[in-house]
Amino acid sequence: MRMFRNDYSEGAAPEVLQALIDTNEEQCPGYTEGDIHCECARALIRKAVGLPDAAVEFCVGGTSVNLIAVTGMLRDWEGVIATPLAHIATHETGAVAAAGRTILLTDDTDGFVSPDAAERIWERQCAGGRHMTKPALIYIADTTDVVRKMELFNANDIYDDYGALAYERVKTKIPVMTIIGALPTAKGDKKPVRIIYEDPFEPTLNFDTANDDGDCTIDVQGTSSQWYVRKNWKLKFKNEHTHVTGMLPAKVFCMKADYAEATGTHNTQNANLIGTLYQTKTPPQETDARVRTTVYGFPCVIYHKETESSAPVFNGKYNFNYDKGAENVYGFSADYPNAESWEFCNNTSDACLFHGQIGTEWG
Repeated sequence: MRMFRNDYSEGAAPEVLQALIDTNEEQCPGYTEGDIHCECARALIRKAVGLPDAAVEFCVGGTSVNLIAVTGMLRDWEGVIATPLAHIATHETGAVAAAGRTILLTDDTDGFVSPDAAERIWERQCAGGRHMTKPALIYIADTTDVVRKMELFNANDIYDDYGALAYERVKTKIPVMTIIGALPTAKGDKKPVRIIYEDPFEPTLNFDTANDDGDCTIDVQGTSSQWYVRKNWKLKFKNEHTHVTGMLPAKVFCMKADYAEATGTHNTQNANLIGTLYQTKTPPQETDARVRTTVYGFPCVIYHKETESSAPVFNGKYNFNYDKGAENVYGFSADYPNAESWEFCNNTSDACLFHGQIGTEWG
């Protein structure tokens, strides 16, 4: 009877035992440092992973490897996502927890980490605010699809050798807006800046305001945003620009941080959903199907350069939205003088939160 319970229920493969016998009388330094066999193993591992300068260290077992890796990769407030059957959650006698790191268990039942379950952990932990353990690592003992794994790795390969976001790599993965010039610090503190927008998927949408009839103006968007670490930006261009193929050009856009929830796209995607589902056409939409009843946007990364010669600095992941001030986008024109747009003045009101009935003050 053969057991597949683990990889150490038997001694060793015959070839390994023979190699141990053949080298048993050799005199080598201890602790894996400097002996020919360990150095040869290091060279083979570096060649296999394609990293000739990689540091390769040896441990006595899987538990110690996992402990060193998890504690080394995570900060004190971060956790590792794993299935309830993961080795670090079952057969390692609480080593990870004893080192002060948290294991965030998915609801998978078959030992495989599913993307949906891992995303639910991410959503739950990030939506809970700064007091929640933040997911920063996923424990995977093996992958069932190496080709797909490499596709995902290459699609997300945006870091340099030192773990920092690489500007040129990021620009190949997601639309990037580079803002050149001083940034405003409060609402009303308008600044002239140069904007360079590059879309790797739709290069025809690329633009540079250096080619416009004048500078772009940037301001803080929203009264509350001025107090955020990552502020929302309102951009006013001299010329119209199109940010989505098949949609109306505009001169006013809003770069929305939207980082109050896990995906960072909550407000924008809700607006996109409503715009898609709402079937009743406004009079301007009867004339031009590109007219919107809601904003429209998509994820975009912003880099900032203080001067033309400055190195680009990552500013944040934003949503490149129409601004509510882009009147042509919503059909406000002389052709439709009676067009209206309503907005909640108090985002915490019962009516806005769909709590109870709308009061009589609403008419």
